[in-house]
Amino acid sequence: MSYLRFILMTSLVGFLVQHVTAQEDTTALILDAVNIQGSRLDKFTIGEKVEKISSIHRESTAYSSLSELLFNFSGANIRSYGVSGLSTPSVRGTGSNHTAVFWEGVNLQSPTNGSLDLTLMPVSFVDDVSLQYGGAGSLFGSGTLGGAIHLGTAVAISEGFSGKFFQQLGSFGSTYTGANINWRHQRVRLSLRGFVNHADNDFTYYNRYTVRDEEQKNASIDQQGVLSELYYQLTDNSDITFKYWYQDNLVHIPDPASAGGNTKATQADEFHRVVLKWKNQSANRMLRGQSALVLHHLEYDDKITDVSNTQSLSWISEFEATYKLGKSTWLDAGINNTYDRAEVASYGDEIPLRNQTGLYISSKKLIAEKLEVNLGLRETLSSGDLSPIMPSLGLNYALTNDFSLKSKVARSYRIPTFNDLYWKGAGAMGNPDLEPELGWSAEIGVLSEKEFDRSRLSLEVTGFSNTISQWIQWVEVESVWSPVNVQKIWARGVELGLKYGYQLSDDWKLQTWSNYSLTKSTKQEVGNGGSIQELDKQVTYTPLHQAKAAVNLVHNRFAFGINQIYVGEQYITGDNRRTLDAYVVTGVSASCQFLLSQKHSFKISGQVKNVFDKDYEARNARPMPGRNYHLSIIYQFN
Repeated sequence: MSYLRFILMTSLVGFLVQHVTAQEDTTALILDAVNIQGSRLDKFTIGEKVEKISSIHRESTAYSSLSELLFNFSGANIRSYGVSGLSTPSVRGTGSNHTAVFWEGVNLQSPTNGSLDLTLMPVSFVDDVSLQYGGAGSLFGSGTLGGAIHLGTAVAISEGFSGKFFQQLGSFGSTYTGANINWRHQRVRLSLRGFVNHADNDFTYYNRYTVRDEEQKNASIDQQGVLSELYYQLTDNSDITFKYWYQDNLVHIPDPASAGGNTKATQADEFHRVVLKWKNQSANRMLRGQSALVLHHLEYDDKITDVSNTQSLSWISEFEATYKLGKSTWLDAGINNTYDRAEVASYGDEIPLRNQTGLYISSKKLIAEKLEVNLGLRETLSSGDLSPIMPSLGLNYALTNDFSLKSKVARSYRIPTFNDLYWKGAGAMGNPDLEPELGWSAEIGVLSEKEFDRSRLSLEVTGFSNTISQWIQWVEVESVWSPVNVQKIWARGVELGLKYGYQLSDDWKLQTWSNYSLTKSTKQEVGNGGSIQELDKQVTYTPLHQAKAAVNLVHNRFAFGINQIYVGEQYITGDNRRTLDAYVVTGVSASCQFLLSQKHSFKISGQVKNVFDKDYEARNARPMPGRNYHLSIIYQFN
């Protein structure tokens, strides 16, 4: 019966794609008239919260990591092992591997551990960052129980050469050097970006375990990378894009402050990311196809035992058709195939392979010019096993021109990682009988956007509820750690977002942004291998309260900004007996641009992080740096 269901859905998707193709219109596209352009994220996320990081906030953290950008300017909870350590996102009280990260529509989650280290992702390589809240299984597949982070890069817009060179110097031996070069001529666009980053991270901190000031040791990071992009417009209605991202990273991993050791452990990450995209569009339909290859080599060396090597390969291909039916109906259908392979020393002789084929359909309907309805469906065949059907229903009702009600219900899932299934290391053993994690998410909210003579106000309030059953957790049984589907989690809460912009004069404007979240995430059920003492307790490293705010004063050639983050008390043990103190961190940034000529300029910018020299830990026994400074010089030409 399950295979019949998959065959029927395959036939339906095939019919819809064929129908869309057959309806091809060779008329040149007028984007403003029909607005066909846009991704699934743009068009089929009705009723849910999607937060787009502003260009001002991206520029203020341009020479840092994606971890720092999201920590400062998004509603996500960033779980970090220190300034250069592993950093992963947690959205709405879910786990660190429940929020997928997509670059150009390609899922970058590792097939071995299910996560992506945000510390290794340079902000200078992305032009668009959006955070999608809530389950996204029907649109984007496995691993999106909490949400998804979407990254995009853009090629040259203006004719001829343009670009910039930049150099940043900072505290604790920090240097960041790079360049972005763009070229466009008629139908061809080229872009080349590169960077080299180094930081010693040898800051002084107060060690509460030894009760004295100490210097952070073995915490340096070295990175270098290049991103090349080629865009070619085949016809008035079609184009092809090729993008290649290479990066090499070496991170020294310090001991926790509680260890009192002098580790020399390192982790080297090298990856290649290649994507080839094709798009064809007409007045009322769009066809997209893409194929991507992601290669990742990780080498962990603790300088004591043998070196541990991990190599993974993901080949991801997708075809999608979007069609506009009349004036008020949209239809989207597609197929995605993901092939994963990994070679890990701790898997023994096992070289796991996995092939996932996902079919998805989504429709959007505007009713009586006030109610938008979005219905989505996804079915995935993973190495012969069918996932449950992943439905979603989103509603957006416009009460007035500037006030709307929105709601969404969705089902999502996450398949076990290769580590969960095949690990055979000392003192640990994978579990090949694991079941996928399953989740339901629901949200309801209001959005008010008002425009005045010289200002604009946006207020969004959202209540949410997420349940995840069969949550995979590693537990110790008879001195051996093994993953089991041990518990059920219920995460619920309220989010408040406020944006305000005011045009002070022709040259000056004021922009403010703030975000608050209350998140209660507790274990509702504990299965075999779990601890009854953790029942109804808050999930570790999930603050009940989190608030962020930023104020920016912007001129044509000058900018000043201040931002502040409050992270509430967090529990560091499952029984909630031990806590990590709440903390407040403040940052200040400023920049000034000087025109050398009509086409040449340079900019000086500076940052002060942790202005009030707060002594805090983002994770237990993982100290963060005190007050630190960064100065950048940027030369731009066009």
